Amino acid sequence: MSRKKTVVVVLLAVLAVTAGCMGTGNDASPGDSASGNGNGGGNGGNGDAAGNGGADPGESYSSNGAGDARQAVASAQETTRQLIRTADLEVTVDSYDAARTDLTAEAEASGGYLSESDQQTREREFGNETERWTVGTLTYRVPSESFDDFYAAVEETGNVTDASTGTEDVSDQLVDLEARLDNLETQRDRLRGLYEDANETQDVLSVEERLSDVQEEIERLEAQRESLRDRVAYSTVTVTLSESPPEPETAATKETGPAWYETSVVSAFVSSIGGVVTVARAAVVLGAYLAPYALAFGTPLALLLVGKRRYLDGGGRSSAGAETTERAILDAEESEEPEKRDERDE
Repeated sequence: MSRKKTVVVVLLAVLAVTAGCMGTGNDASPGDSASGNGNGGGNGGNGDAAGNGGADPGESYSSNGAGDARQAVASAQETTRQLIRTADLEVTVDSYDAARTDLTAEAEASGGYLSESDQQTREREFGNETERWTVGTLTYRVPSESFDDFYAAVEETGNVTDASTGTEDVSDQLVDLEARLDNLETQRDRLRGLYEDANETQDVLSVEERLSDVQEEIERLEAQRESLRDRVAYSTVTVTLSESPPEPETAATKETGPAWYETSVVSAFVSSIGGVVTVARAAVVLGAYLAPYALAFGTPLALLLVGKRRYLDGGGRSSAGAETTERAILDAEESEEPEKRDERDE
């Protein structure tokens, strides 16, 4: 194995160990991290696994600069804490649209904006009428320095029925992210140098794979850092606006029309005509609904009735004929009896 290949393998091993230490040792002080980076630089200079005293002046300066930057960030965080502030309020208002317009204008005036909104219209039946009112949830993002003023503006919008606030200190998280990003960026720069100097295919592939992993981790941490910074810079205020639902007696107390006996004769006559037309139309519609049933069930029933009547009529005629025959025989017998009696008398 050539000396250059040995140097590449040793450097990859040292970088892997350094990354593992940074992943599990986030509680280490900035000075310790800077020292670890210095040793890594020594590995690159001499190809020695121990890496003691092998770093060139440029690399030592870079490592010390990273440590100083982390210490400066830590000092700044100690003087100014990074706080994420949130609030949730439920407010009863007279008009949902008016309250939403006012709050949105207030947020935009302070440099904020309306992030999300969800609106619902609810209904309640009162006799023959329907009462409606609106309920909606609005999520505002306002600059952290304008949080208190916007909160007060929400309270003045209507009657606050429920309210809560929260504060989260993310100063330590941001310091940790900055330190991890500095270390990963240093690793990335060294891997790029190794990638340019590698000659063999295996070395190129190994360095490229490690460089891709480091770059992916840097992007993930940067996204996490930007998300925290955004939440610190812009506080989140969630407002639930609700119009007062109408009371049941509201519909009962509404003004009604004149009594029926106060209606004019012409109006009553016209209304009656309209009623007749409505009844006639209802009868036609009812007939249209019943026609299929009449055809389906009425036709067989009518045929049965007709057959029964014909059967009964046929039996009646037979009985009438029999009775006529019997009556004729009886009449003949009765006419013969006087003649026989006359003959006996003679």
